[in-house]
Amino acid sequence: MRLASPRSAILTCALAAAVLVAGCKSAGEEGTREGLGVHVGGLKYTVFITRQINQHLASDRGYYQGPEPKPGFTYYGVFIQVCNETPGFKTPVKDFTVRDSQGNEFHPLDIGGANVFAYHPRRLSKNACVPEAGTPAATGPTGGALLVFNFPVQTIENRPLKLDIRTVTPEGKVESEKILLDL
Repeated sequence: MRLASPRSAILTCALAAAVLVAGCKSAGEEGTREGLGVHVGGLKYTVFITRQINQHLASDRGYYQGPEPKPGFTYYGVFIQVCNETPGFKTPVKDFTVRDSQGNEFHPLDIGGANVFAYHPRRLSKNACVPEAGTPAATGPTGGALLVFNFPVQTIENRPLKLDIRTVTPEGKVESEKILLDL
């Protein structure tokens, strides 16, 4: 058996690394999966869980007290945490968009300021998060602030659904990341 020369071994390793990097880049363009944070506008956004909200269950009643979804629609909760890991103050985005594979766009419902689980963006100092430590949203089973989306049932078949987080920096640069929702 003939051993590879050091030069061919180096070329093989370089080729393997290039393939790996190219694969990672295309995966990033598609979106990051739930549980992994993305950085937008100097803040780290992490979706902990996405799940259906059933207002008939006692465990879900506190999440959303609005009207029941119309026939053919269903509510999904996206539980998100936003943290400032850098010096200085930063404010999280207010608007989120979910897009399905057919190009349909969905925006979160206004679930009211009194809802203790609702996502309420606020100016964050270094190491501060939304939801704030010690709040019901932060200490609850989901560990995140709630965004509620009203999806047509057929949209669930149009996967992947991606949460688009987009902001414009003070310098005027648009930053955007996508998180693949696990439905």
